[in-house]
Amino acid sequence: MNSTTMISAGKVFLQSVFLPNLTSKLPTACSFTFILVLLLSWNVGRGQNFSATYPFTNVTNGAGGTTDPTPVPTATGAVFSSFTSSVGPNPNAAARFSFTGWPTGATNGSDVFTGSLNTSSYYQVSITVAPGFTLSLSSITFTLQRSGTGIRQYSVRSNADSYLSNLPASISPANVDLSVVPTNIFQVVDPTTAAEVGSTITLSGVEFTNLAAGTTRIFRFYGWNAEAAGGSFSIDNVVISGIATSVSSATLNPAILPSPLSTTYGTPSSGVSFTASGTDLTGDITATAQTGYEISVDNIIFSSSVSVANGLTVFVRFAATQNAGTYNNATAVVLSSTGATSVNVTTSAANNIVSTKTLTVTSASANDKVYDGTNVATITGTLNGVIGTDVVTLTGTGTFAQTNVG
Repeated sequence: MNSTTMISAGKVFLQSVFLPNLTSKLPTACSFTFILVLLLSWNVGRGQNFSATYPFTNVTNGAGGTTDPTPVPTATGAVFSSFTSSVGPNPNAAARFSFTGWPTGATNGSDVFTGSLNTSSYYQVSITVAPGFTLSLSSITFTLQRSGTGIRQYSVRSNADSYLSNLPASISPANVDLSVVPTNIFQVVDPTTAAEVGSTITLSGVEFTNLAAGTTRIFRFYGWNAEAAGGSFSIDNVVISGIATSVSSATLNPAILPSPLSTTYGTPSSGVSFTASGTDLTGDITATAQTGYEISVDNIIFSSSVSVANGLTVFVRFAATQNAGTYNNATAVVLSSTGATSVNVTTSAANNIVSTKTLTVTSASANDKVYDGTNVATITGTLNGVIGTDVVTLTGTGTFAQTNVG
């Protein structure tokens, strides 16, 4: 689904909507309601947006070492590290992350550069996906500041490609003091020493989308082409944005009945109990009996399905309608619960038997017949013990005392 949405004064206006899976055009009012619900459902049901900010509030000029002492930001589904610097030994400014000692290569008043990125000189921060979540990162924005002889060019790389290439760079909002030159290199004009907003990194693709729990993405901020070794490279208000999606860890436990089920066709067996259980479940467990079985929570009233809390006892038995036969290692019950994969409850490995039912015949008699020269008789009678609507046919033969008519 592609759409453009504007939100203003509590109203939502859909500028354009493309739904490739719809085969007919909906009326305008109907389309409006459908898309609004879909957009809101995606945001609420699929994940939680976050924008984690590094304000560097506790950084002290001339002290504190190369690790930002400011408490790290927090967001559901993500674990953030502190910023560190590979150059040092201490910050040269307060309340922002600023150090000197960057590679030189720029001349005052000139946009001709002779230096290059040094892979050993950078600021670093990492993000790790928390257990039970996936993470999709979308952008990094930050404020750039330099001293009068500070760096003129800078870029951001990640461990997704072992820091080989610069991540996609842009300036947003537009800033006349900042630009992007090939290849994804930020450049700042020489005269400025002010805090410059707009440096933006766009994160997309499989390297930053649907990252599994435990995955860590490390970002390095490189600065170079300083006008002097004492020139500074400063970053502030670094904002890392993305969306964290909860991944259900709910698990149901399969079970094997501890003793066999045994009965005669037409009579339910005695109930055998098992425990319906799981881990990290968010709702009750539904136990559904398979064909030929019944379940109960009290071993008295049996039905085709029950709903129980995690850890409760359920009884299962052969139904009276279970066909005669052997049912070892057979699926008797299926357990299900929200967010968990369904599992089976199976019978034990031996002696799960439904025996055939014995029927009796009463009022047996030999039918009269047209003389055919033999003494073979057809026997009829009444079958006793037939279950329900079962259709059972009695066939039998006997002999007359003689072959003659009489």
